[in-house]
Amino acid sequence: MNEKICISLASLDGYLGGITSLSGGIRQYLSCAFMTERKNSDVVAEVVDFYAPNFQLQCSTVELMPDGLKRLEMEIQPYLIQNLLGHHTQFELKVIEDRKRYLAFRIMDMIQDVLDYDYKNTEVYKFTAFFNDVNYTFFSVACKNMTLNLQFSENYKEHRA
Repeated sequence: MNEKICISLASLDGYLGGITSLSGGIRQYLSCAFMTERKNSDVVAEVVDFYAPNFQLQCSTVELMPDGLKRLEMEIQPYLIQNLLGHHTQFELKVIEDRKRYLAFRIMDMIQDVLDYDYKNTEVYKFTAFFNDVNYTFFSVACKNMTLNLQFSENYKEHRA
């Protein structure tokens, strides 16, 4: 992975982490971005291998998302703002929905920077996983030899505490 892509990936990862740190209780919602090497067509196995042996993720079946990146922009919006600062009811729904669309648009720009020239030749997959009290949703953007993974997590244990 070249330096430009590494910097773009780090920016995307930090942006996602910053957005979700404003949602819910402390550590209730988390998100990140990471790359895995594309050894075969099984994006779920790539993510499981990435986390092994620390986590033994139990994963759902994977869904190939129709319309790929266009659909991804809509699919990630619900994960971006959830219970903002723990006081979701204080904000107008329209304002929150507008902000979700804007954040998703910015994320898509960052994804384009990470994927560089492979942006048009991608397949987007969605699947969920579970480990302990954490529910994970993954969006995996597969291109030639790498897969960009967006991970959104909700910690149910932190929520109950």
